[in-house]
Amino acid sequence: MDLRIIKTRKRIREAFLNLRKNTILDSIKVKDICSLALINKTTFYKHYKDVHALNEQLENEAIDRFMEALPEKDLMFEDTERFIKAVARVAEEQHDVLKPIFHDSYERMYDKLEKRFSEYYREMLGDDADEVLITFAIGGISYTLRELYFNRSKASKKKNILKSMSGFVKNVQGKYKKPALQRY
Repeated sequence: MDLRIIKTRKRIREAFLNLRKNTILDSIKVKDICSLALINKTTFYKHYKDVHALNEQLENEAIDRFMEALPEKDLMFEDTERFIKAVARVAEEQHDVLKPIFHDSYERMYDKLEKRFSEYYREMLGDDADEVLITFAIGGISYTLRELYFNRSKASKKKNILKSMSGFVKNVQGKYKKPALQRY
């Protein structure tokens, strides 16, 4: 790719992320990004359809990086507690990247993570994927992360809910287990 294109995209992204730190997504205008990036609107539109397309791309790239930084992603059924702690650790490590992109809608981040984990486990398990177990586990784990790690609950509450969630996943897994899940 042409170095000028790389530099222009970088300036657009930096300007956008700078604006996102203090501004909700729907209030950001192309002209604001262009002013900060020192480009004209035509240049912006050569690279992105609109502000929402830019934001969507940045969100997806952030979720991709999140998944890449999570070597424990295979452990959701094998060691639920360790999996949840690892997801929380990665979220904390990537806080500075995630916050400007998702700061006015962490729900979108949770939804994207849930979707990505669902896709990952369905792909990993193939035709033997147990929809009930995957949906239950991801929903419960997502709740656990929201309430305990991202909302900064007390340590004693974290410990109890981690154990409870891990027990629930194992219990449901035992009832709905299919051969493919037994490997994990």
